[in-house]
Amino acid sequence: MRKIFKLIVPVFAGAALFSSCSSEEDKTENLKHSTDYNMLSSIDHLAVVGSIDLLQIIEKSGFESNPNLPSEAGAMYKMMVKEKLDADKTGIDLSGNNHFAVSIVDPEKPDFVVYCAKVTNADNAKHTVQDLLKGTYTKEEIDGTEYQFVVDDEVAVAWDDKDIVLVFSDQEKPKEIAKDLLLARFVDGPDADKGMEDYLKQHDDMNIYVQVGNSKDFLKAQNADFPEEMLNSLEDAYYVGSGNFNNGEIVFDWNIHAEGIKNSEYNALAADAINESFYNYLTAENLIAFGTASINMEAIFNALEFAQNKDFSFDKFEDQTGLSKQMMQEMFTGEFALSFVDIQMVEMGTNTADMQVSKDDFFEESYSYNEEVPVIIFTAGIGDSTKFGELLRLSGEAKTMNGVYQMDKDAFITFHKDKLILTTDQATAAYFASGQSYPKYSIPGGVNGKPLFGFANTNPMKMPAGLMKMAENEEGEIAVSFMGLFESVVFEGEFEHMEFRASMNNKSENALKVITDFVISMIKEKQMI
Repeated sequence: MRKIFKLIVPVFAGAALFSSCSSEEDKTENLKHSTDYNMLSSIDHLAVVGSIDLLQIIEKSGFESNPNLPSEAGAMYKMMVKEKLDADKTGIDLSGNNHFAVSIVDPEKPDFVVYCAKVTNADNAKHTVQDLLKGTYTKEEIDGTEYQFVVDDEVAVAWDDKDIVLVFSDQEKPKEIAKDLLLARFVDGPDADKGMEDYLKQHDDMNIYVQVGNSKDFLKAQNADFPEEMLNSLEDAYYVGSGNFNNGEIVFDWNIHAEGIKNSEYNALAADAINESFYNYLTAENLIAFGTASINMEAIFNALEFAQNKDFSFDKFEDQTGLSKQMMQEMFTGEFALSFVDIQMVEMGTNTADMQVSKDDFFEESYSYNEEVPVIIFTAGIGDSTKFGELLRLSGEAKTMNGVYQMDKDAFITFHKDKLILTTDQATAAYFASGQSYPKYSIPGGVNGKPLFGFANTNPMKMPAGLMKMAENEEGEIAVSFMGLFESVVFEGEFEHMEFRASMNNKSENALKVITDFVISMIKEKQMI
């Protein structure tokens, strides 16, 4: 059980990372801040805080009341999950505002991971913890309050009659961390932690807070030559995100509070969307997915200038490609688009396999095989296509035919007006090289002019032929049916705010319930259990 518990901790914490908190703050008259605020903001090198309203999500899914739920699965859920979440039995309230936090100095491994919850009955909590963790039990009285601990190697659980914290760490002493966190509830946290305040105000299915400013320490530790301006731009920067399963939609929001980064020379995201002419490089009717990005190229070169001190050299890059820094600055406009058009089955040839049957007998079997090749069109705004084409010819690595440069067996470059086109499909490259272009693709819901935009086609009637051919089996039919649940899947972003939204065809029911109902019905129909 001990090994299982140690595996469960980081997995559970990882799930909670993209998550929420939704109970009222536990405020007391003698504190400037809530106990949650004080405890979480006391963590040294705090990188991420997250929470998930697990019980609310389960309720939204309608899992337990689903008429198609197999009786065995329902019984297992009640025994293995529902009872473990019952605060009356466990003494631990796992509903609402339960936070997960990560402390990081070395970006390759966290110092420690914390999970905290409210206690409804300290004695019941003791039995629950000891059932899960067969460690050493101790207790201490501090300022009239009894604190209880169970410690096992790299895991410690500490609680009193109000709160419980679980600490996982192979870097520090977990019991001391857990004890310090509980005591920190009664010490006012910093007034300046605006990100923590914004995070604790949220009452969503899932929430996350990233304290970007704390990354300064390990960035400087990794490289003492890190530009001071870049480090200063991180000061007071933070991200707060949320996720919700609503009636008819799934929405994930990402709010970015980083004026220093936005106003610095390292902000690579442009203010405006790309020109609509990029949408002429989408197929007219059938498409899998499409995305655009409007980039401040000067910021990219500033970052490369810094990287030149470590892993990158403009001189070496010019020797290898013929492209100087000045040429690249003049050449690319910063407008990019990526279109995922189809998947083709390409016959790759014939192989001969030898199969040894005995020491003296051999069979030779010849067979042909197909490979799934995605048809992708990458489009980049370019200032001087003539000069770029000349560089490709001079490189000696490109095979040229009718305006198409073949760089590899599945990499073809051509130019169309003021666009560079890189595609995996020779016929597509030849089409654009001839001067033709596709009609504008009609995107569901349109585009709102953001510098980042992407969408996935979920309409089975508009799926490309190659993809539909691959779906001619049971698994493919299920996948196509699942995509048919969605009206649209769209991502939009600008510097201050990014949003992912999946709109369902069924507007009246919760999106998670619609998905859960579909999954359970497929399990029943296909007799998977």
